[in-house]
Amino acid sequence: MIGNEQVTGKFSRFGEQVRTVGDGESYEHKSSSFTFAKLEHGLFKGFYNLAVEVHIGDFTFAHCGDAVSFTGFPTSTVDVLAIPIGGAFTATPKKALDMILNLPDPLPTIVPMHWLLRSPEGFCKTLHNARPHVDCIVPTNGEPLEGFD
Repeated sequence: MIGNEQVTGKFSRFGEQVRTVGDGESYEHKSSSFTFAKLEHGLFKGFYNLAVEVHIGDFTFAHCGDAVSFTGFPTSTVDVLAIPIGGAFTATPKKALDMILNLPDPLPTIVPMHWLLRSPEGFCKTLHNARPHVDCIVPTNGEPLEGFD
């Protein structure tokens, strides 16, 4: 398990199977590297969210976690970005859209997540209206992202 000290402290009994990482820290495992960024958590005040960029060869995946703001993330150009749109405990769809539209081109494939009562399909439609060339995917449980094998 990899996480911030607020999470890994609860799992310390597992010893070496737990690794604590912080803002800006990187971790390498086999042919992959992980870079972590501290973002504001949407639900629990006093706790922070740990976003991650996963680099596997030339492919990069970024996961924002339960963030409500995205300042400084992602730190590099990514191929796929998983971004929360729920609004109640995470960023609102508007805030997520603003973040995406401020990324440098080429924009990544977007995967909306943590949508709670929001429509991920509606979010993708709004994104497509703003930037028709951007892919926005709402996979079903267990469905692999095509082209990213």
